[in-house]
Amino acid sequence: MFTDELAKISWDETTAKIASKTDNDVRRALGKEHCDVEDFMALISPAAEPYLETMAALSRKYTEERFGKTISMFIPLYITNSCTNSCVYCGFHISNPMPRVILTPEQCEDEYKAIKKLAPFENLLIVTGENPAKAGVPYLAKALDRAKKYFSNLKIEVMPLDVEGYKELIRHGLNGVICFQETYNRAHYNIYHPRGMKANFDWRCNGFDRMGQAGVHSIGMGVLIGLEKDWRTDITMMAYHLRYLQKHYWRTKYSVNFPRMRPAENGGFEPNCVMTDKQLAQVTFAMRIFDHDVDISYSTREPANIRDNMATLGVTTMSAGSKTEPGGYHTYPQALEQFQMKYMSGFYGEMYNMGSAELEPRARRKAENDSEDLMRQSLTGYTSLTPERRNLQIQNKATDYALLPVWVYTYEYGGEYYRFHVNGQTGKIIGKAPMSKAKMVGYCASVFGFILAGCQLFNMILGVL
Repeated sequence: MFTDELAKISWDETTAKIASKTDNDVRRALGKEHCDVEDFMALISPAAEPYLETMAALSRKYTEERFGKTISMFIPLYITNSCTNSCVYCGFHISNPMPRVILTPEQCEDEYKAIKKLAPFENLLIVTGENPAKAGVPYLAKALDRAKKYFSNLKIEVMPLDVEGYKELIRHGLNGVICFQETYNRAHYNIYHPRGMKANFDWRCNGFDRMGQAGVHSIGMGVLIGLEKDWRTDITMMAYHLRYLQKHYWRTKYSVNFPRMRPAENGGFEPNCVMTDKQLAQVTFAMRIFDHDVDISYSTREPANIRDNMATLGVTTMSAGSKTEPGGYHTYPQALEQFQMKYMSGFYGEMYNMGSAELEPRARRKAENDSEDLMRQSLTGYTSLTPERRNLQIQNKATDYALLPVWVYTYEYGGEYYRFHVNGQTGKIIGKAPMSKAKMVGYCASVFGFILAGCQLFNMILGVL
């Protein structure tokens, strides 16, 4: 099991190794066709920062050689937020007083149908909280049975299972499993995961071995950037883990992810470090140079401009949805979410407020008015024109969704939320500002006082004259 190998690797010594990497170490790693973990440490170290352009070019080269110019898209579906864990950073925390939802098989199928109406998705990721009693293997098997009618590639992101559990789900259509270790720092792990089945470090970490033993076709792994101050050390541990899995379960495909925590805007868990965009690019390039075949995945938590640029430089899979509440596509579209999505980069860039069915009548009226105006402009020499009959036929209708350059600002004041929309081209601002009654009264009183004083001064001047 990997925990036996992990026990041989010192966290502190690895941190010191990364910090000690030199310019020569970086050059040596860049000159090698196949890198080991020592080379990977050099590529994610501060010493490699001056070589980002070289790393980007290599990353692009290896990505195109292995994957071509393609991006695989998947869509996540949460089917329950019921959870027995107490992760300090997660909204599904067992003590969080939120409504708990467990979708029925029929509701799951309604979600599948709603997703297929959005786009012809074939890759579905089924996500749950960790509640073995209510959302265990039998529940997941039923969800997979209904999903395989609609999707060709089914993955799950659920609690770690035993070998037989994974084998059972494979028989029901399972193709892949995603599981984030969150952090490989055993000494700190239970600070973030104090209670629940997720508090068992060994069970979670060795879950990847059980996936391999069960014959899972695709295994996804990742660490949560922000839990540990030394994010480079955590990612290095994941690189060790990846090499171990590839050696022991070589028939399996692997993917990695680097989800970044953001500073909390609503009093939530504050990350111990914040990975910059430049550092995210560096670790992505380093991972691609380290492993030419691994699938590198980004989610919609990343800003749209980051995802667009990295799509050609190393990233090969992206999520195409941002619904993190159970039944968010159909059953409970306004349900409470695991994350406060309004605080996540890229969210508003991935949504639209009105569908084609709502906008078609407006488009038709505009087409009618514009066509009549064009007809009037083409007829000259008359003092007046009176239409007697209109017969407008619209053919070749099509709908395209546009991403408008709009910034959305949301903040809380006085127990209420206020939202402002800023047009990125014109600078025009639309929104309702909060009003302070006390300040308004004070302002009016001040204006009235100035006016009264002015009137008295004017009367005094007239009296003197």
